[in-house]
Amino acid sequence: MVFDHSENQPFLDEDSKKTSLEYHPALYKTSPTNSWLINALAIIAVTSTLGNILWAFYNIRTLSKPLNNEKSLYAGLERDVPTPFRDDMIFSPNNRSLSDAAWDNWVVDPGIVALPHDWVKENMLPRAQKWPWDGDKGVYLLNGFHNLHCLQLLRKTIISAAEGRGIEDEHYLAKGLEHNLHCIESLRQDAMCHADDTPRYSGYSKKQASGVMQTRMCRSWDKLEAWARDHTACYRDVGRDVEGFPMIEKFKFCPPGYVFSATGSPIAPWDTGSGISHPGDE
Repeated sequence: MVFDHSENQPFLDEDSKKTSLEYHPALYKTSPTNSWLINALAIIAVTSTLGNILWAFYNIRTLSKPLNNEKSLYAGLERDVPTPFRDDMIFSPNNRSLSDAAWDNWVVDPGIVALPHDWVKENMLPRAQKWPWDGDKGVYLLNGFHNLHCLQLLRKTIISAAEGRGIEDEHYLAKGLEHNLHCIESLRQDAMCHADDTPRYSGYSKKQASGVMQTRMCRSWDKLEAWARDHTACYRDVGRDVEGFPMIEKFKFCPPGYVFSATGSPIAPWDTGSGISHPGDE
């Protein structure tokens, strides 16, 4: 049998070929302007991707880098909280209503603790005044809480001066200027004692500040608060404006759920004193 080519039509006839992309090569061409734009966008995308990869790689290296992660001497805190350097807008003065509330939320009172004399001796700490409710414990102020107290005071002083008001200080133990200078000196000593050697990168920041969003490993403030709560002295700085206010009344503000236990006294804080205040009173 002879194969008849005339009976087999091509897949595309002549008219179809005219509409085929095969016969419109101009459709595959790109104008010089579009070509430049596509190349520019591609370069930007690649650069952005590489930048993100490098930044992620840096943070992974920072977080995985072996640290001298010795526990803190007294509360046993580890540096296990990744924390970036940043300008936290909640605590900045740009929105005073928000920042004032944020700063006022920090109070020094929870940092006043009652520690057993035996534990103090083992840790080679100086002996402190006795806690009113247990003669075997002394009263101490944790340094981190003192630092925050000083920052609060200095912030109020700076804002007061910026608004044309004088130095205001409600603290009954020191005059305003003396208290501020004490806090500045205390923070200076603390910074030099810790001698933080973290290299903060320079440049590449819109704010022209060093170390923006650079990650470091910090201790947990929440864990410090929990440790302080476990050793609470039930203290609150009340009665400043009351002449002759009994000091013992300041030690009657135990946190909710506090269970009193003492080796040097069988009497709970709320069963003693003049009864001016009671545990948990606001």
